[in-house]
Amino acid sequence: MERLRAVKINLRELLIGTLLMGLSLLLPMVVHVDNFGIYPMLFSALSHQEKTDVVYAALRLVALNSIRSLPHYLGAYLIGESMDFAYREKTIRWLRLLIVCVMIPPVYFLIEKIYHIRYDFGGPAILLIALLVILEKIDFSLINISKKMLMLVMLIASVQFLDVMPALEGLPVGGGEVSTDIRRIAFFLEADGFLQFEATLLFFLLFVGALLFCKLIMDENDLKLLSELKEQNERMRTEKYIQMLEERTLQELRNLVHDLKTPLTAAQALVGVVKMNQLRTDPPDAQSCEYLTRVEASMEHMSVMISEILYENRRASVTTQRLVTALLSQISNTPYGRVVRAENEVPELRVWINEVRMLRALANVLQNAYCAMDKEEQQIFLRVSAGQDRDGQRMIQFDVIDNGRGMDAELLHYVWADGFSTRGSSGLGLNFVQQVVQNNNGTVEIKSTPGEGTVVTIQLPESGVEG
Repeated sequence: MERLRAVKINLRELLIGTLLMGLSLLLPMVVHVDNFGIYPMLFSALSHQEKTDVVYAALRLVALNSIRSLPHYLGAYLIGESMDFAYREKTIRWLRLLIVCVMIPPVYFLIEKIYHIRYDFGGPAILLIALLVILEKIDFSLINISKKMLMLVMLIASVQFLDVMPALEGLPVGGGEVSTDIRRIAFFLEADGFLQFEATLLFFLLFVGALLFCKLIMDENDLKLLSELKEQNERMRTEKYIQMLEERTLQELRNLVHDLKTPLTAAQALVGVVKMNQLRTDPPDAQSCEYLTRVEASMEHMSVMISEILYENRRASVTTQRLVTALLSQISNTPYGRVVRAENEVPELRVWINEVRMLRALANVLQNAYCAMDKEEQQIFLRVSAGQDRDGQRMIQFDVIDNGRGMDAELLHYVWADGFSTRGSSGLGLNFVQQVVQNNNGTVEIKSTPGEGTVVTIQLPESGVEG
């Protein structure tokens, strides 16, 4: 069922707007006519027949009205700006405009009921609401909130000058008691022309300034939007280029695999023929047959490895016994193969992995452990056990424990970075290990103590639970 819903809520703007609306109800307790000394200034104007005092009183009233108006107009605008609504996947912008229109009049009503102070809801108030409605239609989503507030402050202050313009006498403007008194005294002292000039000048300066600033931040918003679109297009082009390179690399790998497997297949056939001939001899040469069987197994394993180069996401259910045996066989001729001791507590359990890449990852961890040891008694311990992850899922855990020099916390922070090495090597590194483990739905962690050694823990889902 389709329904109206909020598709975007800017919590920061919503919170600031709500606080400002609350502030507007508290402000009359501390900000009122007596604080600004308006009537003493008017009495001085009458006593000394001083026209400039009338202008000063008008400026003080404009300042008072601006301060009193700012919280609820700013608050209403920010609350409306903070939300976007949609109905049937179409944005409903008029709802934001409605929020602005309905939030301001109740503030005037509540202030009059609470403090018995009547804020004149006349022409300037209606004009400000209309301006806020227009501004709500403009997209300022990428503009800093402080810039939007500065624009609104200039607009609100400019409109307050309409209340003290003698030329607007008789219009629904300046209906408040204080503004009416200022205009009457201006007429009495024949200062109405001077007051009208000053009020008009300041109105236009602030209003035009607000419009220019509005145009400026509109252009800034458009530039930021264009910049985002440009970055998005650049990302799309980069992704497309990377995809093209990957496809080309994959095609080259296919050709390479074909070139490698053709002579390998021929060699497998020849080994098979030689083995058959050995079996036909009387008596068969048992030792030669055993060697040929090993050669066949090695060539078959090589064929599988070559094929799986192309299929990074290929998975199979493999027993931990097979994985550990293949790993020890793979590293048997390496310098670190002689110091590795393995203990498999769960040889019958299975993991769902890409065997070739996981073997490379485990061998890489063992090689890193060996390179981190500078002691005479070098020990690398590989332990395979059953465990659980944080969600209670059954996992197979591979712990590689060494008694090397260890790493401090600063080095541990960088071990997963691409190309990181403590020995100046350009090998695959732990970044490769992390990628392989994560691609096989596992996790990898490393703990290390300087001077004592390092423990690398790899957890992989047990086959039958994952896959």
